[in-house]
Amino acid sequence: MFAAIIFSMNSFCQKNNGQIVLNKGQKFTVKNTMSQEADMGMGMEMKNFTTSQTSYIVLDVADKNYSISSTLTGMKVSMDFMGQQTTYDSDLKSDSASEIGKSMRDLNTPDTVSVDKYTGTVIADAKTVTEPKEADSNPMENLFESLGDNNKNVSISEAFFIIPAGKKTGDSWIDSSSTKDIKTLKTYTIKSIAKNIATVNIIGTVVSNIQTEVQGLQVNVSMTTKTDSEVITDTKTSLVTRRTTKADINGNLELMGQAAPVTGKATITSVYEY
Repeated sequence: MFAAIIFSMNSFCQKNNGQIVLNKGQKFTVKNTMSQEADMGMGMEMKNFTTSQTSYIVLDVADKNYSISSTLTGMKVSMDFMGQQTTYDSDLKSDSASEIGKSMRDLNTPDTVSVDKYTGTVIADAKTVTEPKEADSNPMENLFESLGDNNKNVSISEAFFIIPAGKKTGDSWIDSSSTKDIKTLKTYTIKSIAKNIATVNIIGTVVSNIQTEVQGLQVNVSMTTKTDSEVITDTKTSLVTRRTTKADINGNLELMGQAAPVTGKATITSVYEY
């Protein structure tokens, strides 16, 4: 839940005059590392350390977009939730029967997305959209859904960062987005540009009101998340090589008519290899 909010902040794309440069047949991978601590009140404390790897292949190049295949190839999770220790390693066949393993339906299964050359917007192929899940089919699944098929599309959107035309070292600009549940404001500042490699700092704030389900109980969570990110990108190709985000979360959780404060911290690092 917390990871999904942080990822959604990072993946918010901009519209500008730049362009993503990829070639048909090009392959690249991303290795994600996430460390997370959260106190959701009422004794619901969580610590989570996750690593994952996703592989991509550019299938086709059109005038305005790229068709890209993405495959989640590995995942390791170590979690402590409400005093219960949970681990998962996709390399261990025995772990496929665990609660996390059951949510990894698309592990090693290629998916196809379309990426807009000029905005970085990612659109999933209609044929590969996951069917809605039964609310009580897996009590822990909502906590891990951000680690599954959603994570592949987020990782690929974060592989690109297009600097607006005319921006130079020291320049800043602001973007915002809004949905029914989440409102985001982000300030970008170019820290440096050297030999076509730009380092960009991103300060973000997201205000969210989310309803989810944990172990059959309805949970309402309202949160304000502040993030500090650094992105290293190639100004000629708009391809990101590294992205690091630190997040602080504060809010309230309502469960069975009772409210409790919610706090959390997270660090997410993504390394792209082309």
